[in-house]
Amino acid sequence: MAGAYFAGVPLGLSHFDECGVCGGDNSKCSDCFGIPNGQAKVDECGVCDGDGSSCLSTKDEENDENTQIIVIAVLSTLGGILLVLIIVGLFVFVLYKIRLSRKARTAPD
Repeated sequence: MAGAYFAGVPLGLSHFDECGVCGGDNSKCSDCFGIPNGQAKVDECGVCDGDGSSCLSTKDEENDENTQIIVIAVLSTLGGILLVLIIVGLFVFVLYKIRLSRKARTAPD
């Protein structure tokens, strides 16, 4: 190796890694398994060389949870409306009874 230059130093100890980086550690072109120039990539679920299916159940669970929250909100709203209707109904009933009692008092014997 007489006259060879590595990292600009004649007969130096540095060498080019598989990514072409002088003194490199192959990390610049490694895939998620650490293989230089490999093809594996991290999928949307965070799995190396995955197909994205491992987090589908999580997405389904999130959708189910959102649906449950909506259902609870709707039922709470309907419950509130029902409560208001009951109160109004009782109020109308009481007014009707008061009106009847007044008519009974003012009616001739």
